[in-house]
Amino acid sequence: MIEKRRCTVRHILFPIFAVGFCGLLALGRGGQSPPGQETAKKKYTREELIALDVSGTCITADCHSDLKQLRFRHGPTAQNKCDPCHQSVGGKHVFTAPAKGNQLCLQCHDPVPLGKVEHKPVRENCQDCHAIHGENNRFFLIGGEGSAVCMKCHKDLKKDMEYLHGPFQQGLCLACHEPHESDNLKLLTAPPEEFCATCHEELADDAKKALYVHKPFAEDCGGCHAAHGGKFRYFLLAAENSLCIKCHEKEIEAGRNLKYRHETFVEKEECSTCHLSHFSNFEKLLKQESGPLCLGCHNRTYEREGQRPIADIQEQIARAKFLHGPIRDHTCIPCHEAHGSNNVGMLRYYFPPRFYAPFSEANYALCFDCHDKKIVLQPESRDTSFRNGLQNLHYLHVNREKGRTCRACHAEHASNHPAHIRDTVPYGKWVMELECEMTATGGACATACHARYAYDRQTPVKNETTEK
Repeated sequence: MIEKRRCTVRHILFPIFAVGFCGLLALGRGGQSPPGQETAKKKYTREELIALDVSGTCITADCHSDLKQLRFRHGPTAQNKCDPCHQSVGGKHVFTAPAKGNQLCLQCHDPVPLGKVEHKPVRENCQDCHAIHGENNRFFLIGGEGSAVCMKCHKDLKKDMEYLHGPFQQGLCLACHEPHESDNLKLLTAPPEEFCATCHEELADDAKKALYVHKPFAEDCGGCHAAHGGKFRYFLLAAENSLCIKCHEKEIEAGRNLKYRHETFVEKEECSTCHLSHFSNFEKLLKQESGPLCLGCHNRTYEREGQRPIADIQEQIARAKFLHGPIRDHTCIPCHEAHGSNNVGMLRYYFPPRFYAPFSEANYALCFDCHDKKIVLQPESRDTSFRNGLQNLHYLHVNREKGRTCRACHAEHASNHPAHIRDTVPYGKWVMELECEMTATGGACATACHARYAYDRQTPVKNETTEK
């Protein structure tokens, strides 16, 4: 029982003793609340507030204590010095009107040296962007170090944007813009022609090695791309076809008026199917040489209602031993216009579309662009290997009122025979077989047009005429 009583007394006296000891500790701390507990600020009447003596610091538990909590504080605020900016009247809580705009800041800070382009607040009011006492952000930026402070004025930049440029999306305005001044448009950190390359280094390096560079890419990417983002992929200023029209209106409009038009160019209007937008090692900023480029699509047969199908050119070339010169050189441009033409097959120059045609030099302008026209101008000639003695068989077939066109005998892309002689000849809906033999000094030919005719350059052959 005695032990139990001692225990009871001890448990009663210890809390009382502990409370008294804590009270002494509190007195020793000058009445401060324990850590983690904030004392409520005293509420002053207007009269009491005006009567306050401000000869000491303004940052106390009762007044402006929130300024102590700021992560970054303006120099005077950090040193509890208010009088560099606030001028008290009579030592009381009454102050003269502060200087307006930037005049207050310029009492301590040197003016920002301005370039050709200046940010409006730099001249008018630093406090549009910077908090005067401090902030939780570097440089005392109001709202945040990213775009928050910028968006105070530039509110509508993201409006209707489906695609956002990376720095803009992350609010890193200062990755591209100077905050105060610049010698470049839009306060950019570098001239427009150099600016994008500060991040897109790989494009800039590859462009230096390229043979052909798109002028807008060399001068200002902003001619095609929106800096912050937009409705279209790659931040293009408009849909691809509309964007190209801005500079290439004449070419595109001319293409629309052509009789025979390349579907991709006129109907789809997708320039990027064939062209690169920034630079290339091929003329016209093509993605590759025109031959392989064209064969990327012309590797199948295209059926056309009421017209002869467009043949699979890739298949023709793959199985042929002899290729026409342009095909051999991996180009289609010597014969075809890429966007369209007023000639059948989008040919650069006129060529008779039918099996028969009256002869004129104009009718064969396409062939004569490379081949010597003398081979069809004289009845007798040594300028061609297709002759019987001196009799010019090209002249015999072509230079007449009902002349055979070049395609009657020659394949325009490729063949398994020398001189690109055909195996078959299209004649309307009928495909006519062509039987041709070659010798060292001549050869022979048999078609549905005539019986077998032979020819020899050294020893002329006399054939019986059975021509139809």
